[in-house]
Amino acid sequence: MSAPFRRIAAELRRQIADGTLAPGDLVPSESELVARFGTSRETVRKALNELKREGHIQSTQGARSRVRRQAPTLMQSTGAVWRLRREGGSPNFNAQMAASGQKAEQRLLFVEIVEAVPEIAERLQIPDGANVVMRRLLFFVDGEPVQRSDGYYPAAQFADTAIARNERIAGGALAYVEDVMGRRIARFIDRIAARLPRPDECVDLRIDPGVPVARTLRVALDESGTPVEVLDTVAIGERHLYEYEIDVPPATA
Repeated sequence: MSAPFRRIAAELRRQIADGTLAPGDLVPSESELVARFGTSRETVRKALNELKREGHIQSTQGARSRVRRQAPTLMQSTGAVWRLRREGGSPNFNAQMAASGQKAEQRLLFVEIVEAVPEIAERLQIPDGANVVMRRLLFFVDGEPVQRSDGYYPAAQFADTAIARNERIAGGALAYVEDVMGRRIARFIDRIAARLPRPDECVDLRIDPGVPVARTLRVALDESGTPVEVLDTVAIGERHLYEYEIDVPPATA
């Protein structure tokens, strides 16, 4: 026979799955669950904590838990789409959300000079520990945080530019690279992995530790093949769908 808290968690899980508790709905209060299941408050808390770890519900301090909103956002990745949105004058993320009828917002959290860790240095083709400009942005969709991005730029090239200043850049950093610095972006290389979030990511994204995230490490290269930017993005897994369109050249034989 399963533990009482597991039976409570299973019942709430079933109600979430069948829509009785819809995304955004308040979960019954601890007092309501105590009365409903004839159990202790401690047992109810264990059940709710299990659902939080699994990513089914979320809560903020002093507030009741809610069912997580899980409607995913489609993220399309093609060079043609990026160029079209770039020429439209809006950051790629904002344009993508607008196309799906959602309201996007970007908040610049900070800009600072840091030493490149080996993973970032390798992709920027600079020595380990070399100085880079780091720009951290938090992205919101319809008022909720959905992803956090750290952009890295070699300080030797960007320390005296607007990218190193603690201010927003119209159209995004790569718009500045192209329009002001005259370096056309010609290629992206993405590496994607799924993992659990770090504590600081949980805080910024307002998620519990059991909610998986997708980490994308994207390198932007100019026409000469020189890396311009490494974008390290952590996105809430259940809020995103990734669609890649790959052009295949004709057969050579």
